[in-house]
Formats: sequence, structure tokens, C-alpha cells
Amino acid sequence: QIFDINTVSVQNALRENRASRETKVMAALHANTLHLLILEKGKLLFNNSFAISCVDDIFYFMLSAGQQLGINIQDIPIFFSGDFHAEDFFESALCAS
Repeated sequence: QIFDINTVSVQNALRENRASRETKVMAALHANTLHLLILEKGKLLFNNSFAISCVDDIFYFMLSAGQQLGINIQDIPIFFSGDFHAEDFFESALCAS
């Protein structure tokens, strides 16, 4: 069987969190793409990918997904993975105007 990387990521996240009682946000950054998963009590609530150009895009998509689901993303642990350097990520927090 052949699966795309997003399918494998979702399967791994569900397997690792099946007994969890928490809501979790998982944000994977690869190239100019954000893969966003939101899990609640071990169940998948949200899974989507977005084209991004700066950090503001990441926050926009996370907040928008939370709003659609009726949850406050600001109160939930967010787990970042992928291709980024933390210091660069937070230093360039705003999109260029």
C-alpha cells in the first residue's frame, strides 16, 4: 500500500493519542505548507493543509480552525514539528507589509 505523508501523520497522531483526554493542536511545517491537526480525546476533529508565506498565516489558520470547531486555540497545547528554526520562527512573527 502507498500512503501520502499526511495520511501517515494522521494515523500516527491518532495512534499516539488514542488514550488522551486532552485537546491538542499539531502543526507540521514543510516548505511553505502548514499541515494542521486538531485532536480531542483521541479523536480527529480537524485535518487540513494550507499554503503559508509567513508566521501570521500559521496563526490565522490555527485560530480560524478553532473558531470553526468552537474551541479556543489559545488555551490548548500546540505541538510544532517540521522544517523551521524556533528563533527564526518567533523573530519573524509578522508578515512584511
